[in-house]
Amino acid sequence: MKRILVLASLLLLLASTLAAGYSETRSNCYSCHSSSSASGGYKYVLPELQLDVPGFVEPDTDFVLNMKLLFSDYEIEEAEFTLSADEDMLVFTEDVVKRSGLSNGDEVSIGGKTKGQGVVEIKVIARVDVYYDHNVGSYDDRGTEILEKTAVLTVGSTSLIPSHWSILLKKDPVPVQLKAKEDITDIEITAPYGVHVLPQTIAKLDSGKTAVITLEADSSSSINENIIITWNEGGNQRALSINVVHRASSGSGSDGLHLMGRITGIASIFLLLASLIFGGLWNSRNALKKMMSAKTRIKIHCGISWFLFALALYHGIILLVGPYNSQIWERPVIIGDIAAFGMLIAALSGGLMKWMIRKFGRKAWRIIHLYSTLGALVLGTLHGIQMGTDTDFIRETPPLRIFIMAVVIIGSIISLIMLHRSNKTKKAVTPRGDHRVKFRSN
Repeated sequence: MKRILVLASLLLLLASTLAAGYSETRSNCYSCHSSSSASGGYKYVLPELQLDVPGFVEPDTDFVLNMKLLFSDYEIEEAEFTLSADEDMLVFTEDVVKRSGLSNGDEVSIGGKTKGQGVVEIKVIARVDVYYDHNVGSYDDRGTEILEKTAVLTVGSTSLIPSHWSILLKKDPVPVQLKAKEDITDIEITAPYGVHVLPQTIAKLDSGKTAVITLEADSSSSINENIIITWNEGGNQRALSINVVHRASSGSGSDGLHLMGRITGIASIFLLLASLIFGGLWNSRNALKKMMSAKTRIKIHCGISWFLFALALYHGIILLVGPYNSQIWERPVIIGDIAAFGMLIAALSGGLMKWMIRKFGRKAWRIIHLYSTLGALVLGTLHGIQMGTDTDFIRETPPLRIFIMAVVIIGSIISLIMLHRSNKTKKAVTPRGDHRVKFRSN
């Protein structure tokens, strides 16, 4: 029973974690208009706040910060923008700005002046009053949304120059060149939810050298955020931001492949856990053993295992020939390949069990079969966390990421220990011998 509880807890943990990724806080218009409740066939879409900040500005220099609100199908009666930043680094001509009657895409410009030198974070909070005439009364015609946006400004010359300061992402991945003017180290690229960036870290970039990062957007997400790039330069921390905009597509073509890849990837992890349950953790001396014969259990285990391998193979192929064809040698993809190879070893060792036991012995077969399965589970989970579209929220929450991997690894170790003890405690069946009375003849 303990073994079943360990795997069941793992299943529940992964299911609840993935489900949490889809939760969203709804307020105002979202109480009626959402993806699950599009009242009157109309889905309310939040206004988007776009912040255009220059990549870097020299000290004691005037600059202009531009803000835009992007929206449709309704009006914005009034918008209030509140700006904040380190006052030792820069000052704005106005900290609070109000505008009325804004149209979609209208720019709101604020002047500022740099003072010190270094990296400063600029935060803008917009309070937006939305109006839409429903023709059914006035109580539901208005709503207030609070939008927040941050950007990084480098005061002083920057030693890292990106090829783009603002990027419009479409279907295909977009390469961005990063050119170093000085020797820099420990480069980290942090992408917002819905944007995949590879690689995420670069150990070193010498002066005059160029590195290329690839950006790709989740086709189901509308994005208007900033990518933050930080690095170490002569012992000092530096940073810059790149604005990224993406409009959600209708979900056809390669987007359909992407969706199938997401579904098959999540299904593979749960099928792998189910295969473990039917393969060994079910086989214990308790009431569950009476529910199903060993022969039936093994048939189900083998069927799940081969279907799982085919599903994992399909998952990799449709993504690598479609949305991720430029990332075949990236680390998260390679980890997924190794996990799939582990599934193949587990499936083959299961199908060739009798031959392998005769050739190598039961102990060697068990080690190969079990360790390849658990290795595939750990690496498959790591692959999903690092690259999965639906696991961005895990990547952005380091404690959650560490907790999930710890649970998977510790659960695998516990499973190995329990199965090892189970083997030790099994009593060998020995023949009773021949107790018949024998008579000697004279």
